[in-house]
Amino acid sequence: MRRPLQVIAVLLAIAASCQIAFGQTTKPFDWSGVYVGPQGGSSLPIGSAQFGAACPSPTLEPGAAHVGRFPQAAVGGGSSSCVSPTPTPSPTPPPEDDYARIRQGRRSAQSDPVALAISTLSLNGGQGAVGGGLIGYNFQFGSLVVGPEADYGTRWTGGSTSTTTSAFTAGLTQSWFARARARVGYAYENWLFFVAGGYSEGNFGVTLTAPGEYASGNQTFTGYNYGGGVEYAFSRNLIGRAEYVLDAYSNATFTPSNSFFSPTPFTNVGDVNFRAALTYKF
Repeated sequence: MRRPLQVIAVLLAIAASCQIAFGQTTKPFDWSGVYVGPQGGSSLPIGSAQFGAACPSPTLEPGAAHVGRFPQAAVGGGSSSCVSPTPTPSPTPPPEDDYARIRQGRRSAQSDPVALAISTLSLNGGQGAVGGGLIGYNFQFGSLVVGPEADYGTRWTGGSTSTTTSAFTAGLTQSWFARARARVGYAYENWLFFVAGGYSEGNFGVTLTAPGEYASGNQTFTGYNYGGGVEYAFSRNLIGRAEYVLDAYSNATFTPSNSFFSPTPFTNVGDVNFRAALTYKF
């Protein structure tokens, strides 16, 4: 029983020392003014993608012969231009996957209306570490604190998300992000509880892969953000923060440089962020 009490006593002593060292006073904290500092945390990209080959699939009447156009690379190599394979009856049952159907130059009348079609699938990935800086200004009216804030950051590690079928993969990797938003908070002594929202912009690296084919590039998304958090003033100038931010971007279409792939719509793309910050208030 004595050991936990000793630990608590030590922590209280450290806190008291910090207050003395930083010049903490018992007066209500003045939140007004300019603040700037580093921020970092974890980010999870989310979204979905629908993609396929650039060549249109045939329109078939029930029982009609195949008369479509498919990527040449999918029916025997060469460039990724569209060709019209000679319709030939198949002596064997159609393969199960779309890519194998296309390689053999045939497609069933019941298949998807897009060649190499892939249904819209959720992008699944892992957390990534992000970091950057922020700057803002607080106006205080009694317990009410409001003001604008801007931040910018980049991906340190992770932050990739992808969707895969039997033959195709689409992936997003977070590159950088920027936000301009407004904050509204309630101040209580050295604590500030706030909500925030505004404009978001994010850049992602995009990769598309298929058997023997690859495309990559960057796509910038724009949208909005919202979230909330809490701040604590350690001194007249030093403020710590913990918060949650969700970025929700508008849908965008990535046009691959490799003509084998069709333009790829990405929908419901966003970031789920948990971050901390340490700011200096002037």
